[in-house]
Amino acid sequence: ECSDVLETLSYLSAFSASQWVTTLGRHSKPFNPLLGETFEYVRPDLGYYCVTEQVSHHPPVTALHCEAEKWTFWEEYKLDLKFRGQWVRVLPTGLMHFKVKSTQHHYSWNKPHTVIHNLIFGSLWADHEGEVLIRNHQTGHKAVVVFSSYSKVGSKYKHVAGEVFDPTGKAKYHISGTWDEKISRTTVSGESLRTNS
Repeated sequence: ECSDVLETLSYLSAFSASQWVTTLGRHSKPFNPLLGETFEYVRPDLGYYCVTEQVSHHPPVTALHCEAEKWTFWEEYKLDLKFRGQWVRVLPTGLMHFKVKSTQHHYSWNKPHTVIHNLIFGSLWADHEGEVLIRNHQTGHKAVVVFSSYSKVGSKYKHVAGEVFDPTGKAKYHISGTWDEKISRTTVSGESLRTNS
């Protein structure tokens, strides 16, 4: 439970980055279910359930819905690929959504691009790059999280940074960390470290 919208956006910023930790060392062909096939995960001990369904096979599109007493989460997932010889860029389309039941605040955000390296020679590895924009559709608050790309920062490619903004566009919190270890939030003093776009 969060005390305010800024705190919720801070946690969603961390969630949007931390979900990619599962790509470390996992480079096999992804699960590709049949059209209409579902997967259900029910955790009554934790008070939530999730159901996923393959809603299109060509192109593959997956829909996910999770629900708990205090929140609802859903997403639609489709991806486009760009092959470039030694690497492939995965361009996910569709948004992720989170709704707080007590306030009816609806948040949505996009996903970063993923680049899988060494398709032909060497060990496979992935990095994530781009900007994730998280919006509160009721209040106008937003957060921006930037994933650093290997091509720009080298070995620091797991770094993420961003800010949480109030409805006027003023940065209130700075988000920093790595998508595979930790994310922290600090209060912004003075001007924003990023341009609010």
